[in-house]
Amino acid sequence: MFIGLTFSILVTWTVSQPTVQRAVAAKTLKDAKKALYASFFGIVVIFALLILDAYIIFALYSECDLLKSKRITQNDQIMPYFVVNKLGHLTGMPGLFTACLFSFALSTLSSGLNGMSALFLDDIVMKTNYEITEETATKIAKLSAIVGGMLITGCAFLVPYLRKYVIKLAIQLFGIIGGPYFAMFALGIFTRTANKYGAFAGSLCGFVLGMFFSVGQIIYPPNQKLPPISIRQCSFFNATLSNSTGIIYPPAPIHEDAVANIFSISYVWFGMISIFVSVTVGYFVSLCTQKYEDFKPLDDNLFYDYQSSWLCRCCCALPKKLKYQVHYESENVTFTKSTAKD
Repeated sequence: MFIGLTFSILVTWTVSQPTVQRAVAAKTLKDAKKALYASFFGIVVIFALLILDAYIIFALYSECDLLKSKRITQNDQIMPYFVVNKLGHLTGMPGLFTACLFSFALSTLSSGLNGMSALFLDDIVMKTNYEITEETATKIAKLSAIVGGMLITGCAFLVPYLRKYVIKLAIQLFGIIGGPYFAMFALGIFTRTANKYGAFAGSLCGFVLGMFFSVGQIIYPPNQKLPPISIRQCSFFNATLSNSTGIIYPPAPIHEDAVANIFSISYVWFGMISIFVSVTVGYFVSLCTQKYEDFKPLDDNLFYDYQSSWLCRCCCALPKKLKYQVHYESENVTFTKSTAKD
């Protein structure tokens, strides 16, 4: 969960349009870094609380499975049931829980729609009509956000048909689409070799491989080695009449084909696989196609500064970057502070 899911949602917190817009909106680069670091620590706290919730819920209901006892009909109802069942006596708690769900959904959708409308305006409308006025551009951006919101609302009606596959599908899409997208930026930032041929070939290979695993899991659903569940403390269970221990063991793996083992990999690893394949293929294709690229001077500010990174200096024994740089003005030599840190 920590490693695989991190790579799957990596694009969301780095180079996605909403995150970039937030960073650009900050007054200074230092403020943007503070905001990103603060969000990182906030996410760690949220995930820690979610894990703690899972432990508590398991401790409460481990001896009477909620699905077998028909208290819930699908797994995503566990948390709401827990809130009502164990915290319902606290005045306002169920309402506060519901308000938090809506707040989380609306804040995420609003930033996403804002980023989508900005991309649509800048990459499509402005590229085809250079003389568009600011007033017209604002109206188009608002209209595109409204249309996008209507489409998302329409997609919400499909959720009941997807049932337990909603979260899985969302993480898969993050990995399959976001992985190659992130890899293109990683190639451009961390290497000087990358070019358009490598970026295209790498991202295409990463996307195709991700789709291969996704479609394969539809044909061959993963063999899940689930642990046994208990109904020993359920009101309907009677050990004398049922002649049972109250422990239910899940069925054996449903596939015996060797090819099915390929698709048994967890969907949380799709992002990591797509990123690794996209970067590797993109780098080597860029090396092979360098002779087809016209030489252009490269801006050092667009590349990762390895010498300023304490991690790279510790691991690779790189020398520390000079704190001061020498600037020549006429015949005098003056020392000024380096701005590389900022």
